[in-house]
Order: sequence, then C-alpha cells, then structure tokens
Amino acid sequence: MGCQEKIAQQIIQQKADFILALKSNHSGMQAELEAWWHKVEREGVTNENFDTYTDISSGHGRIETRNCQQMLIDCSWLAKDYRWTGLKSIVKISSETLEKTTGKITKEERWYIRSLRTPGSW
Repeated sequence: MGCQEKIAQQIIQQKADFILALKSNHSGMQAELEAWWHKVEREGVTNENFDTYTDISSGHGRIETRNCQQMLIDCSWLAKDYRWTGLKSIVKISSETLEKTTGKITKEERWYIRSLRTPGSW
C-alpha cells in the first residue's frame, strides 16, 4: 500500500489506524518531519511524547542493530500540505549493519507516519 493522503483519510474514516512508510516521492514531507524531529530533540524530549526500542541480532555473517523511535507530533508546526487526517506520530527506524568478514558498516534510516498517538503502542 502506498503512502497517499487519500488512503490515510479512507483508513481513518473506517475507524482504523495507519502506519505508512515515507518514500522518495514524499521528500518534502519527510524533510519537514525530520526538521521537526531535530527541533524537538534540541529542546529536550519528554517521556510522555517519545518512545524507543532497540533490537540487536546476529546471523548470516552480519550484526544488525535497529533502533525504532516514535514521537508524537504537533501538526500545527507542519506545512498545510503535510497535515494529513489522523496524523499523530512519526516513527524513525535507524539500522546499522556490520559485515563480520569485511568490517564494513552500513547505516540506513527509514521514516513512517502513524495515526496512533500513544507511545509504546507499536
């Protein structure tokens, strides 16, 4: 399922919740969310609007560390085009993969938007 505003609206109208991945065709929205995220981090994150989970796994010659963070969002800060119906939080998943044989480290970051508000409600 793509990350489209109409899809998110339809999901909310049917009294369900969404978590949608931001891809390259939503680079403007992603840039806005990243800027907001960094602003909140600088000001100090409070426990009631932030949650984090870290997982470390090993297999297939790799060690992978994934850090999943969720933060509630103040949509009034976003540009009007990005104030989607039901948007309540954003998720950032950072992963770091270490190739055991070569020592090569690969880092990746993925962004998601969700309609769930409660931290810890993965």
